[in-house]
Amino acid sequence: ALDITCGMNYLHTLSIVHGDLKGDNILITDDCRAVIADFGISFVIGGTTFATSSSSSSRKGGTARWQAPEVLKGSPNSFSADVYSLACVYFEVFDGSIPWSGFNDGAVTMNVVVEKKHPPYPKHLESTGHAELWREVMTKCWAYEPQDRPTLLDIMVSLYMTENMPTTESKWDRSVPTRLHDPLVQIPSGLPRLFNLEGLAVV
Repeated sequence: ALDITCGMNYLHTLSIVHGDLKGDNILITDDCRAVIADFGISFVIGGTTFATSSSSSSRKGGTARWQAPEVLKGSPNSFSADVYSLACVYFEVFDGSIPWSGFNDGAVTMNVVVEKKHPPYPKHLESTGHAELWREVMTKCWAYEPQDRPTLLDIMVSLYMTENMPTTESKWDRSVPTRLHDPLVQIPSGLPRLFNLEGLAVV
């Protein structure tokens, strides 16, 4: 989770909005580091060119159950929408399932947009030893209004405040079941649009 957070913070410092952050777009390297992939609808805030599509339609794309309320209502993707999606990825990491599992996209939209609900908290949070911290971070990230969500830097500060929190140098905690492990342990060669978070080198 910390690798993903640091990677998203780095993208945002470059004014890049990912726009489709979810577990399926995060790959795990052989040494158990997380890298962010699939920049198909990413764009640069204030920029006119980027390696991927920057059309107005692409800026409203993404996957429903990871999308922020305003994006589900038709607003463009943004830094704050990425933050909302990041909390949904935290859910995947700690729960081992996708957000709103068992709901179709219409039901997800109804829950998020109309009833102003966010996904439930992951059932494996207690095993982290920092459940309250993670709940607080996720609650802030899932704020209904985009201006009420923290920045990536705010999140990083919150997560590094705990002395015993594993750093990004730590190996992945395999005691917590997650969909992000087994299908993605081996990263295929020649994968397009894959960013290395430690140097943002395009592979």
